Amino acid sequence: MLEFESLWALLLLPLPLIWRFLPAQPVASLTRLKVPLAISSAADSDQPGQARRQLPWWFKWLGWLCLLLALARPVWIGDPVSLPDSRREMMLVLDLSGSMQEPDMEFGGRPADRLTAAKGVLYDFIKERKGDRLGLILFADHAYVQAPLSYDLDTIAKLMSEASLGLVGNQTAIGEAVALATKQLADSKAKKKVAILLTDGRNTAGGIDPNDAIAAAKAKGVTFYTIGFGSDFQIKRTPIGDIKVPNNDPPDEALLKRLSEQTGGRFFRAKNTQDLQQIYGELNQLEPLKDNQQVLRPRQDIFYWPLGLVLLLSVAVAIWRSR
Repeated sequence: MLEFESLWALLLLPLPLIWRFLPAQPVASLTRLKVPLAISSAADSDQPGQARRQLPWWFKWLGWLCLLLALARPVWIGDPVSLPDSRREMMLVLDLSGSMQEPDMEFGGRPADRLTAAKGVLYDFIKERKGDRLGLILFADHAYVQAPLSYDLDTIAKLMSEASLGLVGNQTAIGEAVALATKQLADSKAKKKVAILLTDGRNTAGGIDPNDAIAAAKAKGVTFYTIGFGSDFQIKRTPIGDIKVPNNDPPDEALLKRLSEQTGGRFFRAKNTQDLQQIYGELNQLEPLKDNQQVLRPRQDIFYWPLGLVLLLSVAVAIWRSR
């Protein structure tokens, strides 16, 4: 869409015509209107002996019109472009401890270990968070930032998909994971700072007490949603086949509930892949995407096009008159 910042300049269009019909004045006191060479006064065309050196009337008016168009500062307004909105930042905290290899889940209609099922569901969740800044933390013996906060959801999803068991050990450092997620979000200026922590165990490693980490998260205004993941049974392989036995090492629900409640979040328990899918669906509702996204319409000055044409006309006139 074309707009003019100084549209009033076009009101000067009839000025040469008005000047031409002004009453004649004595030559000594006549003050001539100074205009570019390409749009010299039409009155000159009446002088005897110079008819062949005069420009066509339309040529002069074209130069005058281009000059006024440049003065009016035309601007081209582009199509609206949605801008990322930094009102929400979210850290995804994923457990990579050895127990995540327990094959008590299904994904895509096939038996799967806990990590495979968690990554499959989390992948879809990441893809749906367009407009949010996401980051990824992996933890086992210690917690590590796999991806800092970014709008590049494709990269976040790819790095999450590449996470593998044993990458950062086999134990479960929940305290460190909470502290690291809090640190990543602490200095954020976003209106909402959220962390989603998924684990199938209890704190068995790391140098940070989970209770201290919870206190820090609460002080920094970071909301934690926690997911205790894993079946009530474990799969044991025997000479007569696989059998289900009670799970003697379930997630530490008390700790996860305390973390979520004290930071204003919510605790979820997922015993299978379907539960996990439903939980992430609920999280999309609890932390909905914003409705009022910032929009930018690119602006590009194009006054140099008519101004350039004026210069070309002036050069053409100079060459024509020198012949």
